[in-house]
Amino acid sequence: MPKEKYLYIGENCIYCVHYPMEKNGDFKKHIKIANLNENEKMFDDVNANIFLYGHTHESIYNKGKNRVYINPGALGCPGKTNNAPYGILEIDNNVIKYENKIVNYDVNEVINDIKKISFPGYKSVLKLFYGTIN
Repeated sequence: MPKEKYLYIGENCIYCVHYPMEKNGDFKKHIKIANLNENEKMFDDVNANIFLYGHTHESIYNKGKNRVYINPGALGCPGKTNNAPYGILEIDNNVIKYENKIVNYDVNEVINDIKKISFPGYKSVLKLFYGTIN
């Protein structure tokens, strides 16, 4: 997968990235719940008007004068809850609309499936994203 992706819908440029990066390839300063000013600084070197990113596992929606910043949250890695956030982005005649949503699922079933599959590094995934390895 590419580190970043630009998508074009009508007159909109959507920038998709796991988290903004410095020119040297390091992640920019980690801001768990960014406000509008912080989002503008994070993406000041990117020419787009819609920004989709993740990494922090926190749902964020900040709308500036000409830019929208969206982090839908942690779909698939909601910690110990049974709720995983996601979002729906609609662009209609260049009107941008975003709605944050939540899907419920059995996290314990996912944890048990991860243990059963035992893919390389699964214990790190369980510890980092679910707070457990047992």
